[in-house]
Parts: sequence; C-alpha cells; structure tokens
Amino acid sequence: MKTELQKIGEDSKQIWAAFMDTVRPFREDLWNYCRKITGSPWEAEDLLQDTLLKTFGSLSAISHRGQPLQAKSYLFRVATNHWIDQCRKRRVPIDSLDEATSIEPSSVEDQTRPVIVNEAIELLVRQLPAKQVVVLILMESYHFTAPEIASLLATTENAVHATLRRARSNIRKLRDCDFIVGTESDEEESTIHKEVVQRFIDLYNKYDFRGLASLIDDHAVYSFVAMSSKEYGKSVITKASLNPDRERRTDIKAMPAILWGRAVLLFTIIDESGNVKALFDINSLEVQDGKIVYWSCYYFCREFMNAAADELGLPLEPVIWS
Repeated sequence: MKTELQKIGEDSKQIWAAFMDTVRPFREDLWNYCRKITGSPWEAEDLLQDTLLKTFGSLSAISHRGQPLQAKSYLFRVATNHWIDQCRKRRVPIDSLDEATSIEPSSVEDQTRPVIVNEAIELLVRQLPAKQVVVLILMESYHFTAPEIASLLATTENAVHATLRRARSNIRKLRDCDFIVGTESDEEESTIHKEVVQRFIDLYNKYDFRGLASLIDDHAVYSFVAMSSKEYGKSVITKASLNPDRERRTDIKAMPAILWGRAVLLFTIIDESGNVKALFDINSLEVQDGKIVYWSCYYFCREFMNAAADELGLPLEPVIWS
C-alpha cells in the first residue's frame, strides 16, 4: 500500500516533466555558469541539481502572487543566491554590494575592452569574493546587463558597476604580481578504498551482480544525481538498479580513473577487439568498513557527462531514456 507521500510523488510526475521540458533549453548555459562560479565541475553539478529542486519547489509558493517569472533569469537568480548562501556558510569571502563605496558606471574603455575571463575563470574564482565572481561572469560571459544583474541580486545598478570595477581591479592586481594559483591534485585523497573498488570492477566486468550485492552495505544509498532520486537500503538497490535478473548490455566495461581530482568509475563501450569506443556512464563510490555506503550515478547529468567526455577525449554514448 502506497503512503501519502508516495501518492503525492506519483501525482507530481507530470508536473515535474513539464518543468524539466521548460528549463531544458537553458540547462547547458546554467551548468556552464555553475561551473564558472564554483570553479569545479563536481560542485557545478551539485549546484545545478540544487537549483532545479529549489526552483521547482518555489513555484507553488510564488505563482499565486502574480510574479512574472522568466525561466532563464529565474534559474540564474536561484543558482546565484544559493551559491552565495553556501559561501557564507563556508565563510568564503562574499564582498558587499552596498553603495557606500559605489562609483560611476564602468568607463567606455572598460565596456569596449572587456576582460577575458573564460580561459582563467576557474583560477580567478578561487581568489575573488563570491559576488565579484558572479557579477563578472554574468556580465562578461553571459552578457547580462547591469539592470538585469541588479534585479537578480536585489541591489542597485550603481552597486553592480562598483562591484564589476572592483573585480577588474583585483584581476589586474593578480596579473601584476604574477600570482600563481594552485590547482586540484590528481592525488587528492578519496574515501574510496582501492581494494573494494577493484573488487567492484572485477565483479562488474564478469557481470556477477549477485557478487556485487555482497559489497553493498545494508543501509547503502544509490543516487541518480540528475533526478535527485535515491534507492535506500541494499534490499531496494538489489531489486532495482542492481537487480541481477535485469537484462543488461554486454559491451560495457568498468574501469577506474581520476576525473577532475576525484577517483571515479568509468563505464565505457568496448568494441570486439576490447578497445574503448565511447563513454557510457560515470559513478562514484563511498566506502566505509569495507562496504559501499553511497553510490552516485551521473548518467543522466548530460551537461556534466558532455564535459567529462571532452576532458577524457572520448565520444559520449547517447542517453537512453527509459
């Protein structure tokens, strides 16, 4: 018998599908924006998923107020404010958008010779306060106007111009002192135990899914990252995603890799000669006491998967929606 929450979930499927259809044209721009302001593809995917959930969850609360909402600008607003809130919680410098230090709008020279940020943004994001990063990226990379940014951040146009000027000034200072920023190390410590991961790979590549079940903790969680959908507990996981009786492709092999500083499992399409043809899926595992306790699947995170395929130099297998 279904619980009340399950019934609500069933009833909301069509609404969620309509929402996803509405935001789909803006997802790629949104994911790239999230990557730029966070400086990390992993944090970008987390921020994207949080943004989609927060946006969807807020619709019923604000729709009755007659508030006009444009999908793209509202998504960017939610993403920006959520990220700034996260920075506050982590005590990351925020910078102010008050007018006490306001200055005149950017000069003609600044407007006609924009700062080139795309190549260096993942480095700059670690050095500039959060609001300077947001204003700089929105204006330089996404061509938002000062009024649009002021509305998005609930501030004034003059404060936006002041923040942009401070960001550009800080960038010049970094250039003048030849500042070198450290990058993520491929040797970053991981919670994954190599022995368990290797055992997982060996069993998966033998299609021994009952054996794989033995690696799962009784209270493990399997997460479809893109859908914010989870399977709770080994009994549920082995009946669904890890069901040994499910028909599966036999041309997919698992292998370990380091991607953007994190240890992951790559699932690739293999040809008859054993050569890698394409990237199929990316998973990450968390292990405690020799058991998998959290298993994340990025298959449906298509913006993330496209970026990963580019990083790995592999074509990406088209998604299969089922």
